[in-house]
Amino acid sequence: MKLVVTLVLISSFFASLANAAAPSAVCRDWFNKSKVEKGPGCELSCAALGVGMGTFNCPNQCALLCKDDGADSCKSHPVLGRYEEQRNQLADLDKKVAQLSDKERDWATYIYERLLSGLKDTASHATKNPVPVPVLDNVDNFNKIFDGQQLEGALGIMSNTAWSLFPKSKREQMEAMYMDTIRALNGEGSLGQVQDKQMRQQVENTLAESQCSGDLANDYGLKPYKE
Repeated sequence: MKLVVTLVLISSFFASLANAAAPSAVCRDWFNKSKVEKGPGCELSCAALGVGMGTFNCPNQCALLCKDDGADSCKSHPVLGRYEEQRNQLADLDKKVAQLSDKERDWATYIYERLLSGLKDTASHATKNPVPVPVLDNVDNFNKIFDGQQLEGALGIMSNTAWSLFPKSKREQMEAMYMDTIRALNGEGSLGQVQDKQMRQQVENTLAESQCSGDLANDYGLKPYKE
């Protein structure tokens, strides 16, 4: 069961990294245009700069901006270390999948099939109703949680509500990942590779927000899992 919960949560593991790593692209551009010089007094001068609708949060990043060293900061970006750490655990993940009993494999497949079904249902309603219809069906899920079926209830609530907050492109990305996961659980490919593909995309997106190259293999020496 711990394996299933880990797999369900891993796709959102990197979401918290986007704002904790390096200056945003918008704020870096704002800072560079100001011509504030790095060094003593940089943070104070930076904090006093004028802001607009898209840069009102940039003074909060002055500490990062004043020590930011451009290309070199990309190679020390925290997301790279986090990704490498997680990638190194994928071989163990594949071993655990190979050791699952038929019952455990069927249960894991069921979880992902339910997530996929919920994602598709919510997507079909999201563009047709101001409030997605599945949101009205959460009473049963709350009852499951109260009756001790926490995982079942939580998955139901996620299927019925959380997906509606995702943009179409993100729903399509998650749908593809769940379909690949189901195939891997049934012996069609490596689950580690499925997770690695998802993680690499998230790392590339985070790097892009910091105006860094997303070429993990050539620029950072981080090849895909099993390559």
